[in-house]
Formats: sequence, C-alpha cells, structure tokens
Amino acid sequence: MLSIPRIIQISSRLPYNLRCFSEEAAKDSGKIEPTMMVHGGAGALFDSIVVSKLEGVKAAVQVGYKALIKGNAADAVEQAIRCMDDSDHFNSGKGSMLTVKGEVENDAVIMSGNLNIGAVSCCQNIEHPILNIGAVSKIRCCQNIEHPISLSRLIMDKAPCSLLSGAGATEFASRYGMKILEPGALVTPRAKHLLENFKKFEGMETGIVGAVALDKNGMLCAGTSSGGPNSKPSGRSCCCLAGCQVYTHNAVGAVALTGEGESILRTCLAYLIISNIKNGLSPSEAIQKGLFLMDMRLHTAGGAIALGRNGEIGFYFNTKRMPWAYQVGNSIHFGVEKGEHNIEETKI
Repeated sequence: MLSIPRIIQISSRLPYNLRCFSEEAAKDSGKIEPTMMVHGGAGALFDSIVVSKLEGVKAAVQVGYKALIKGNAADAVEQAIRCMDDSDHFNSGKGSMLTVKGEVENDAVIMSGNLNIGAVSCCQNIEHPILNIGAVSKIRCCQNIEHPISLSRLIMDKAPCSLLSGAGATEFASRYGMKILEPGALVTPRAKHLLENFKKFEGMETGIVGAVALDKNGMLCAGTSSGGPNSKPSGRSCCCLAGCQVYTHNAVGAVALTGEGESILRTCLAYLIISNIKNGLSPSEAIQKGLFLMDMRLHTAGGAIALGRNGEIGFYFNTKRMPWAYQVGNSIHFGVEKGEHNIEETKI
C-alpha cells in the first residue's frame, strides 16, 4: 500500500465549505487594536542590500498602517505591498527578477478574512500586481498593466470570477482605467545584472514580499507579490495561490509566506499554518511547525508573518535572513537577522 507523507495528508484537506473554521469560534475580545505587518522576503540576501531592505519594510509598514487607520485591512495590505513593489530592493514589482527570456512576470495574491480572494499570475508590465483581488493566470501573459496588485483587487471587487488570464485580464484592466506600461518598463539594470550572472547569484535573492493586517472591525487580510526566482522559465507561477502563499479567516488568523515557492505549493503551507493556529498554537509556533514540516519533507526553507484573530503577532524564518516589520499604534518593530528585534517610536 502506498504510504502518503503525513504533511500531504494534512495539506490536501482544503475545505469546500470551510465549516472547520466556523465563525462561532471567534469570540468578542473587546476593543481591537489595528495591527500591520510586512516581510521583504526570506533568503541569504546580499550584505550590501540588507540595510535597504530593512528601511524598505519599515517604510512599507508605515504606509500600510496609515491606510489601515483610514480604511480597512485590504487597503492596508494593498498599499504596503505597492510600497515594496515600487522599490528595486525587493523581488517584486520594479525590483522583480527576470525570466530566462529577460522579462518580468509578476505573481500576486490577496485574501481577506471573509474568504474573498484575488491573484495575478505571470503578469508582464504591471507595476503593482496585488491591487486586483482575483487571479490572473497565464494562458497568454497579462501584459503592459502598471499595477497587477491593484488588478487583483479590482477583479475581486468587480468581476464575477476570481481568475482572469491573458488578453481578457488586460482588457478588464483597461476597461477600469488601469495604467498600461510600455513593454520592458519594469526591467531594471540590477535585474539584468543578476540574470547575466545567474550561476553566481542563484539563491541569493529568493523570496517574495508580503503583508498581513487586522483592522478595527476585526477584518483580517493577507497578500504577497513576487517576481519569482532568477532565470525562471517563462510562464512559471506558484506564488499566487491562496492556501499556499497566503490564507486568511476572520475566525482564526492571517498568514503570508516567503521562500521556495514549489515547496510551499506542494505542502499548502499557508493553510497548514492557519490550521495550526486554529488548533491552539500561537502564530509564531504555528509558522515554526509548518516550516519544520516543509524542511523535514522537502528539505527547503522559508519564512512567514502571521496575525491571530485578536491581533496576536507571529513571525519566524529558517533561512539566513528575512526583513520584517510590524506597527501597532506609534511603535514600529523590525528586524532582519535571527533574534534581532528593534523598536522605534513614530508619529501617526
């Protein structure tokens, strides 16, 4: 009889009706403190860009927190990821790694705690893939759209479906007035250099950017955005899947992952981590257990950030580094090395 690894048995049980995460499990805990959290991708990371990445996540968490106070969790996640997409120090948006053909193909996903989902797969020339909750998959690449992350949000809010691909996705974006970029507009000199020296830099710039948020109404949201690994095959996509890279349920929590995408996909790691929280682990413990199982089964590493339904904060990584930051009130917490935890005060 074929023996199925336990982690596959767990992760294959993706729910159809989600009754296992009943809203009855959510208890009124009184006043909710809005909480914003981001990560800038896990991996080895060049020493020369560690400071830039750390400053980048600090900037992103503040942008997200301002949106959180004025709006909701989905607004906060969207704006925080847009901030990182706009920087060439992260492997997303303008800083994306290139395909073997020298092109940018972005993935992005956003999921709210009421189970609305949006994702964009293999998007070209879209500055912010995460903005359109819905999914854009590659039959032909969705091309020349400035903000894929906003396209995902738009699909979630306006489309009768959660997934659009190819010319249909581009037409949908155009219909709602999204900016279309010239081909190659997102390709940077740094990305070209990394592609040309692929063997030397392979594995150094792994990871995707992510964000999770809890708003004053108790709504959770999580999102990620990625350019994928350096020199990936055109059309490769695994960073836009709910249940794998992100999962959110208002009765339990929200998580956003980073790391080796294929392994995260094969283990449905985000759903597994949320299940761990549902079963009584703290967010940090839930992440640590999930990453341990992935490492044990597939010998790969990663990192994650998570929030519990009452604002419990969790983060963990088993790579060398992962820039992270979170903000609650006037306090910004941040770090990049294992064991590092800095705190700064700011004005809202």
